[in-house]
Amino acid sequence: MEKNKKNKGFTLVELLVAVTVFTLVVGVAVDFFIYAVQSQRRVLAYQEVLDQTSFIIEYIARDIRMAKKQRGATDPMTCLPTGNNYELVGGRTDHIRMIGWDHLVPFPHFVCFEIRLNGTILEKSRDRGLSWTGLTSPRLEVIRLRFDVIGDRVEGSLATQLQPRVT
Repeated sequence: MEKNKKNKGFTLVELLVAVTVFTLVVGVAVDFFIYAVQSQRRVLAYQEVLDQTSFIIEYIARDIRMAKKQRGATDPMTCLPTGNNYELVGGRTDHIRMIGWDHLVPFPHFVCFEIRLNGTILEKSRDRGLSWTGLTSPRLEVIRLRFDVIGDRVEGSLATQLQPRVT
């Protein structure tokens, strides 16, 4: 009798049950961890899209809001039709031109800006289309861009009485 009390241990069935339960618990924990990492990646991707979208909308809105009217042929900036604040370049709704304040030079002054959709990237030019700078990351795909100019000066129409607006 004494001998049996000293040789206590696990049976093969008990060991198999313990290993099976342990494997199931670890498997569920690993699956949960993988799901959490994938969810975090999706959330970070959505956050990046929202950040870039918010930035680009604010950036373009500021440029449009700060646009200067083309006063006349004697105005030093002559990239727009006289009396206009904005121009859709070539009649395209995804390419707009305006005169704006350039803060990138030592003595800020007004320059002609253009903003356009080039493929899937928004671009901006400060030199009347000679060179373009990307406004969006290549990882952000812009599918559609449309500018609607409402109330800019058009001779002989009711639009001359409206405050210019771009949407």
